Amino acid sequence: MIRTAIFTLIAAGLLSIGACSNAQQETAQQKAWDEMMVIHDEVMPRMSEINALAKIIEASLADTTLNAELRSAAQQTLADLEAADKAMWDWMYGLQHLPDLRADAQHEDILRYIEAEAAKISEVKTAMLNSIEAGNNMTAQLPPLLTEMPLK
Repeated sequence: MIRTAIFTLIAAGLLSIGACSNAQQETAQQKAWDEMMVIHDEVMPRMSEINALAKIIEASLADTTLNAELRSAAQQTLADLEAADKAMWDWMYGLQHLPDLRADAQHEDILRYIEAEAAKISEVKTAMLNSIEAGNNMTAQLPPLLTEMPLK
């Protein structure tokens, strides 16, 4: 009887330690997730800018008066804009969400996954910002009529 009571107290203590540890792990996971999503949330609104610049540059390629050098640069800039757009969509669609991760993975694996995804979205951010800058530089070189398209 005393052994059963002692065992019950020990088991209850271990379970409460496990629950506390579990809560701490979930807090750490959520913090890492939130930090990753800050990067996403910073650049996601700029997708419309990428699409607007791509439309302007794509329309410029129909202009037969563009010289070969400018045409080539415009094609490369358009490809970079499209690649950045695709990278964001690929990242978003490929991302596993935290509740799903918690159902299938251990704490350390979840943190490693989030860290890897944070690195990926940082690369996407860099690609987006670089392509937007190149797109803005390119539109500054295009004939005026082509750059008067609305950025929507």
